[in-house]
Amino acid sequence: LLAYAKVIESLHNDPAIGGVIPLRYGAFLEEESQILRILEKHSSHYESLLQEMRGCVEMGIRILISDCGLRIAGCSSAHSDSSIKTPPASNPGLAYLNGRRALFAKEERFAEDNNALIERCREAFAGLFVKCQSECPSFRLSQSSSRNQLISLYFLVPRRSVATFGEVFRQICSRESARLLLSWPWPPFNFVGPARD
Repeated sequence: LLAYAKVIESLHNDPAIGGVIPLRYGAFLEEESQILRILEKHSSHYESLLQEMRGCVEMGIRILISDCGLRIAGCSSAHSDSSIKTPPASNPGLAYLNGRRALFAKEERFAEDNNALIERCREAFAGLFVKCQSECPSFRLSQSSSRNQLISLYFLVPRRSVATFGEVFRQICSRESARLLLSWPWPPFNFVGPARD
């Protein structure tokens, strides 16, 4: 796996090649003729990918957030826990349903807050990336949970914008309460989608 990653990185960084589609490790074909058939069948898809990725790198941002209710810069105070009012329950079934309702409302607020953070990141990097993808947790919280969750953002960034991207990231870190980590530059693994028939 490490040897494969080194080959991809070497090809990606070679200016004579001009671009590489970094397919994920683990796809095996028995004969060269199978490779040629796949390339012929999906040639327009691969040509489009090469064109899009040419001169670009992947910049990754990891956002570590608390699942007990993140309060991030710019969020309104309307999302406080006191906004959920549940009437006292006269029986265990009603108490259970009221608890579930409160938990689902908290999960929904949590998802909204984190979607707002993702959108602010995208807006801050406007003009510096070609594409952006995100991977978010399912936002399933347990009532006694204090675990952290991780949001991953992937940006396809032209090489000429890498330094500016790093500067903008530092500015975002100074404003946000969530912990952020930048990893860069990488071959754009997260922007290689499957070829469709």
